[in-house]
Amino acid sequence: MINFCKSKGLSVELKDAIEALCEIEDKTLDGIFISQVVEHLSPDYLINMLNLCSRKMKYGFYIIIETVNPLSLFSLANFYIDLSHVKPVHPETLKFLLDTTGFRDIEIKFLSSVPSDMKLQKLSDNSSFSESSKSMIEIYNQNIDLINNALYGAQDYAVIGKK
Repeated sequence: MINFCKSKGLSVELKDAIEALCEIEDKTLDGIFISQVVEHLSPDYLINMLNLCSRKMKYGFYIIIETVNPLSLFSLANFYIDLSHVKPVHPETLKFLLDTTGFRDIEIKFLSSVPSDMKLQKLSDNSSFSESSKSMIEIYNQNIDLINNALYGAQDYAVIGKK
């Protein structure tokens, strides 16, 4: 990634996140974007990094943190393929961490849907069915939705907070 960015004429460096944040003056950053990183960090490192992010950002600007969604078994089943993954982070945990490190107006957005053709299929409602059959199909389809959400929920999520 570093070489790719340099090939595009960007000024980039490979550094430890906490080391890099410590070198920046407080309240100078207009925003922070962290993608597919927090699952590689220990809890202590993550908390320390988020505290620094809060100190380094200007008031009124946003932090966006995107990571693997552990609420989706589809995503979780593939999580440890990457040996550098330390721990999945629950969306509510990351939201709580942003809240306790000084961010506000925090929201969670689920991203990267699994394609419909990979999910369990619903039954079609046929007008020739009896009312009791239609009712059973409706209940069945509601249950399929619940199962699909657990098995094939969004692959990633982002937590967005305002300083």
